[in-house]
Amino acid sequence: TPAVPGAPGSYYQSFSTYGQTFVRVVPTSGREARAQVQEMQALGVTKLYIADDGSPYGAAIAYALRHDASGKITVVGSQDGADGIFYGSNVPASATQFFNRASAANPSVKLFGPSALSDPSFAAGLSATVRHLYISSPGFLPQDLPAAGSEFVTKFKATYGHAPVPEAVFGYEAMSALLAVLREAGAQANNRSTVVHDFLSLGNRQSVLGTYSMTSSGDINIAPFVISRLQRGQLVPFAQVQG
Repeated sequence: TPAVPGAPGSYYQSFSTYGQTFVRVVPTSGREARAQVQEMQALGVTKLYIADDGSPYGAAIAYALRHDASGKITVVGSQDGADGIFYGSNVPASATQFFNRASAANPSVKLFGPSALSDPSFAAGLSATVRHLYISSPGFLPQDLPAAGSEFVTKFKATYGHAPVPEAVFGYEAMSALLAVLREAGAQANNRSTVVHDFLSLGNRQSVLGTYSMTSSGDINIAPFVISRLQRGQLVPFAQVQG
């Protein structure tokens, strides 16, 4: 992203030695920004103020949001008159202070934050003046899980006695996909180039996430997100959005 010089290549492990070996089955920040804008439109936001904490993560998600909001929602230069405010941060303490100040200035403003803030400790630290807060995170509402995903949840509960955290389905698929690639590689399973090539070539894979393909950049081509809203000091999932 232009917001972070050298990204993403500078963050890849041993990139200069092995080239691209990084893939992920969790959707990107760019797709998260798209999901956020969709939800903002559904909630009636027309004037959006975007800020971040100055970190690489915060700057990247804020940049992606500005890009995707263009032509859909008017992005304004200050909080004054905005009916929606987005804050890009992965530091709960910083985000708590920002949202508390914003809601104190305008209790009716709708507040939005990224998946890094989808944490109970963040929600618990918010002021009582924060009434309209929405946080996105990769995942599914229970009724929107693909059949294989629902089966994963059922078996997980039977084995461990409790429901998996929302992120677990992505971790399960990451390992399942890798094992499938290794099996397919056969005698070449210890060849780094073969495994990377085959993983990047995954197409129409049926999984607990649904059917997906990998892109040349190592990203998944589907982007399921859940939007949670603040209720009684807790983030409660309520909407499913495809980013």
